[in-house]
Amino acid sequence: MGGDPKRNPDLFKLLEEILKPDRRQLAYTFIDPVSGQMRPRVLADHYTLIAGFTLVGTAPDKVRVHFETARNLLLYAWFAYRFIPVAEMHAFSTVEMALRLKLGYEESSRGPTLKGLLGEAINRGLICDEGFSHFHMLRERRAEFRESMRGLTDLDDAEVNPTPLVYSRRIVENMPYFRNTFAHGSPMVMPHGYLWLGTCCDLINQICSDVPSPEHGPAP
Repeated sequence: MGGDPKRNPDLFKLLEEILKPDRRQLAYTFIDPVSGQMRPRVLADHYTLIAGFTLVGTAPDKVRVHFETARNLLLYAWFAYRFIPVAEMHAFSTVEMALRLKLGYEESSRGPTLKGLLGEAINRGLICDEGFSHFHMLRERRAEFRESMRGLTDLDDAEVNPTPLVYSRRIVENMPYFRNTFAHGSPMVMPHGYLWLGTCCDLINQICSDVPSPEHGPAP
């Protein structure tokens, strides 16, 4: 099913193997949401996860098309595993596009870097921790852990409800690092790609939740 097991999967695919999954995708299992049982992951599982990364209706068309390309790249990573960082790179670029549009830097060749744009968006209140689905999952897990350890530890509410913007500021630090790493050429591949595409989707939805003109544009 996954092609010749002896052939390097990073090589240009053979014609007869174009529609066969990259064997690295077959190494992962999936918990069936109906039965709760663990089973091999299939293309439909991969598709369903990516289909969930949808942009709000107020996202500009050019941003939407750019992000759709990132989703398609990740979808076809089922057949070519190294499409994962390409998809992530394209998603990072979509975030930057959305930020430049929102903050008034679209026509400026002197605009801030991605890190600067993210920082400005946080300072303007366009990005918050609660806008990230992964943040909610982490907070729920912290709460479940705290409840399970009740009476056994001295965990306080700060560990369940961390300081606002801690998660957002981690995004500001990490996303530019990975974007630059990929842009300069790197063999790194992070499994799946779902986390970063989901994070980029959440970011763009926060940025584009309303698209009126920015309060102030770039410095002259």
